[in-house]
Amino acid sequence: AIIALVSSGLPSSKFTFEGFFPKKTSERKKILLEINESEKTVILFESPNRLKKLLFELKKFLGGEREIQISRELTKKFEEQIGNNINEVINFFEGKEILGEITIVIKGIDKTKVKSELNKINLKKELTDLVKAGLSLSKASSYLAKKSNLPKSQIYKMY
Repeated sequence: AIIALVSSGLPSSKFTFEGFFPKKTSERKKILLEINESEKTVILFESPNRLKKLLFELKKFLGGEREIQISRELTKKFEEQIGNNINEVINFFEGKEILGEITIVIKGIDKTKVKSELNKINLKKELTDLVKAGLSLSKASSYLAKKSNLPKSQIYKMY
């Protein structure tokens, strides 16, 4: 697990080791929701027969752009490192038979990015509400620019 973490290049200062992913759907869903909200890098083991199913579940819960690294047959002759994000890994394994020991390393979320995206969504909603209430787009943008410390042009383009 540690070799997979270090070789992945993903943040290693804080991580969680989950071991083998459970077979029960309810347990899988619970862990996937935890991974989705975790800032820590997560390490999992998975059997070759169930890897594709897990990758599609990861895509559903985490999105296809989440950084991920699949390590196969670590410390052996045919060692392989696959990944960049979930979409690329799914494409790599499409139509291939998967063999060997599989270790999955998933990057945690960046909460500052998530907050930034939420702020943009809230600003856009507030801008729309102000314009609907009768304020001109220019005046609404000026008001929100002062309120949020962002350039007026940036807010104006959100509309």
